[in-house]
Amino acid sequence: MEQALASAAELSLSPPAGWGLFDGLLTLLYQALSEGDGSTASQFMDSALWRFLWLRVGVALEEGRPHWDCFSHNGLQVFLSLALFLFTREPYRCLPLLANHNADCVLTLARLLTADCFLLKDGACNESTARSPSDSSSSSSSSLSVMTCHLLCFPFALDITEDTVDEILQSYHSCDIVPRLLQLCLLLPLPLLELPLALLCRLLLSDPQYSIPRFIAEAESCSFFSLTTASEEAKIHKRDNNEGSQKKNSKLTNTDDSRSLSQSENRTASSLLASFLQSESLFSSAVELISLLSHAARCSVSPPFPLCFDPALVRLVLNHPDDRIRAATCGLLGNVRPPNYDRPSLLLFQDLIGKLRDQSMQVRRAACRAVGNWVGLIGPNGVPRGVDKEERAKEGGVSNANKENEKAGSRGARTRGTIQGGEAKRKGGRDVTPKMEESVGKKNKGAGFQKIGILPSNKMKEAGLPYKEDGKEVGHAQNWEELTQGAVPVLLPLLTDSDPVIRQRCCSALGNVGVSGGGGASLLQCDGPRLLLERACTDSRHAVRQAAISALRALSQQEALRQVLVSLDASEKLRTVSQHAPRQRHCHWLISKLRPTASA
Repeated sequence: MEQALASAAELSLSPPAGWGLFDGLLTLLYQALSEGDGSTASQFMDSALWRFLWLRVGVALEEGRPHWDCFSHNGLQVFLSLALFLFTREPYRCLPLLANHNADCVLTLARLLTADCFLLKDGACNESTARSPSDSSSSSSSSLSVMTCHLLCFPFALDITEDTVDEILQSYHSCDIVPRLLQLCLLLPLPLLELPLALLCRLLLSDPQYSIPRFIAEAESCSFFSLTTASEEAKIHKRDNNEGSQKKNSKLTNTDDSRSLSQSENRTASSLLASFLQSESLFSSAVELISLLSHAARCSVSPPFPLCFDPALVRLVLNHPDDRIRAATCGLLGNVRPPNYDRPSLLLFQDLIGKLRDQSMQVRRAACRAVGNWVGLIGPNGVPRGVDKEERAKEGGVSNANKENEKAGSRGARTRGTIQGGEAKRKGGRDVTPKMEESVGKKNKGAGFQKIGILPSNKMKEAGLPYKEDGKEVGHAQNWEELTQGAVPVLLPLLTDSDPVIRQRCCSALGNVGVSGGGGASLLQCDGPRLLLERACTDSRHAVRQAAISALRALSQQEALRQVLVSLDASEKLRTVSQHAPRQRHCHWLISKLRPTASA
């Protein structure tokens, strides 16, 4: 058989219509191995024929001039079925094929990833034996691309050493697996995209330092991140649905090919998500797509990763009935900056705050982190950092006094304390707003703190959150400062959530609220300092206590909040707790900061 494979050029016989020269040999080989005992498969994997077969298929699929007369579509399916059979039976013996970047196995798999695309372009397969990837009857069991993805996924399902994983990832990178997978997302029909998207997610998670730059570069080259208008999304969705309307015995004419290729050029992340949401069977693909962009955004530092979806579409997804989609969307929002600080983004932030009350724990987890990160973008002057004068004037959410003090406000934004992942990072400085001073003055006159819970309708209206009026929810925030203030009564109940991760993230979010414009006054009104102090002293989880201490450290940078903490005897309470806990530098600093004799 090896001699026959090597002497293909000398064969003068033409294969039957729809067959490749080696289809019959592959079919006999697969049948013999699948029906034989375990020793037969082991002997074959030890033979030179096994590796030579990979080489021969790779040569036949050489990019730019694939030789369909050697292996037809059906023949390549048999080859991949043979490989899946052996990988499943002896996975650890097959790993060296993927770990050696000088071998031909991964290069062949890379070419097989886009084999369906070549079939679409060339129309080289007989219509009675090959199916186009644009045919709705194509399934994961017959798609060469999806079968190849299964083989590439094997290493991530096995317990192997980190060195082996690194070798496999290096081999994948040398053959451009990440860019090729993104190309599949632009070409394959919607029902086949879940596995390529999942494999992309895995590669970005496993090796973000290399995979994410390659993914972003390829996505930008094909405008994958471009926003799609609602009308364009409708057209693309209609065309994607029409991909499955062709009859199984229809011919792939040149007109069909060019039309299918033009569809791929119009696909963006936004249009894909809109299409995925149209069918319940595609919800898992929607989750994978959102998670993919979330992973890329999380590890992308400069420039900031864009939100690839229109805010109106994101608001729709945030209220999707599938918990996984809502959680993935909140996770994405936690890794990106608002697309613009305009009205649509403000409404999106409002909906994100509403997800803090979601019934799903996973949604509340992701929403709490996202709200905390977005609040962290609000400067002490109540204006999002990075917004210039013209944008602020257009929003209409900044007072003339704030505009006149823009220089001081931006300086305060650079010196404010931020909390990320439960750790407070002091950058110096503090900002005391008139509202906070007035509020703490009233408290010191003997007025009690308001109990935790939902604000009255008039306060919800002032904060910009939806409130009930005649049984209907009305009201919207007019600027980011109002909405940040309104997030406080929604966040505070999460301090007693049954999930410790939610409690930890809630503490971090409240720390960011306290150093944002107007957030401190809202915390004072809702008894936030006392509740955070309670978490820092009594929570059963060390990570939650640490996050609460970090939040209190940030709040203590502002005199109004520090005075309230002093009045609560926070220094003595924290000192008592610290005696029974490992030495904590931040806690001891906070204890000294909150002593009644400490200077402001």
